[in-house]
Amino acid sequence: MIIWGGYPETTGGRYNPSTDSWTATSTTNEPAGRYFIPAPNVWTGSEMIVWGGNDGLNTGGRYNPSTDSWTATSTTNAPSGRDAPLVWTGSEMIVWGGASGCTAFDTGGRYNPSTDSWTATSITNAPCARSCQTVWTGSEMIAWGGFDCVSYMDTGGRYCAVAPSPTPTPRARPTPAPRP
Repeated sequence: MIIWGGYPETTGGRYNPSTDSWTATSTTNEPAGRYFIPAPNVWTGSEMIVWGGNDGLNTGGRYNPSTDSWTATSTTNAPSGRDAPLVWTGSEMIVWGGASGCTAFDTGGRYNPSTDSWTATSITNAPCARSCQTVWTGSEMIAWGGFDCVSYMDTGGRYCAVAPSPTPTPRARPTPAPRP
């Protein structure tokens, strides 16, 4: 298990359950501190990618526990800074929605760590701007519920990364009530 960040900290640790011990992560080339504990991140199978945060950053880093090293993520074509949910597809990290302060977003990006590059997600048929929950199904990202800085949502959308196009999710009957 790897834990990193949390405002204003930029430190972290790796937990080894076999030895019940912690080892500090390297601080060389690590990204700027993030607001939440832990920082918004995904696990790729070999690296932890940290991106965004409630402080409006559109920067991030990739931490490799095998080499105890950090590599900055590109900011070229990255989404605007925000605290947003992240999902890992098996080859890309998808960022969608989220908020910075009280500005909610209905945009996002796909980050490919192999090429250190960003591609914008389609906004055609995307759900309205919100900070929400997302999950990766193995073939698409589902975004549901959330808050747009005014109201709680009971709607969502599906985003297929292969044929990158969002599709609104049907409303369930009865529709789950929005929750804070």
